[in-house]
Amino acid sequence: MTKFFLLMLSTGTLLYAGFTDFKTIEEANQAYEAGEYAKSATLLKGLETQSPQKSYDIGNALYKDNKYDEAIEAYDKAKGIDEATRQHNIGNSQFQKKEWDKAIEAYEKALELKEDEDTKFNLELAKEQKQKEEEQQKQEQQDQENQDQQNKDQKEQDKQKQDQKNKDQNKKQDQKKNENKEGDKQEDKKKDQG
Repeated sequence: MTKFFLLMLSTGTLLYAGFTDFKTIEEANQAYEAGEYAKSATLLKGLETQSPQKSYDIGNALYKDNKYDEAIEAYDKAKGIDEATRQHNIGNSQFQKKEWDKAIEAYEKALELKEDEDTKFNLELAKEQKQKEEEQQKQEQQDQENQDQQNKDQKEQDKQKQDQKNKDQNKKQDQKKNENKEGDKQEDKKKDQG
């Protein structure tokens, strides 16, 4: 099983929240911890405060809920959070979508900002997955070309067989006609002699 890391900073939203939002944040954190990621994201979205941390936490909840496009949108709005961590999580979301080039780009941006073993691991994994997918596509293309050639060859063989069958039928019909003509000539001769 391959490792896959998601860096999380879930309690930071508290720093930006108003006093009345604490209960909602607590509920969102409880929902997150209970694996109710959609509920957590919905609660966080309902907060009146606007902050990079809120967007980041929403992105984390959406990521965990397998809503990768929405997670990326949330991470994009989370500018102001540790940029290396943000790029790492964008990379993770792109990885889950199997958008290898975008994942690789995000991981590379993260590593330019800060060395991180998890990010390095994910970058290498994304590169491997991209290579496997390219090899698979190449093999599928080769298989398709081979199948197309086989189909073409089979059609050509079928056509040749049909042409030969038609020739043989025409030859038989011609022989029958000739036999009929010969039979007619012989009858005519008998009538003439008789």
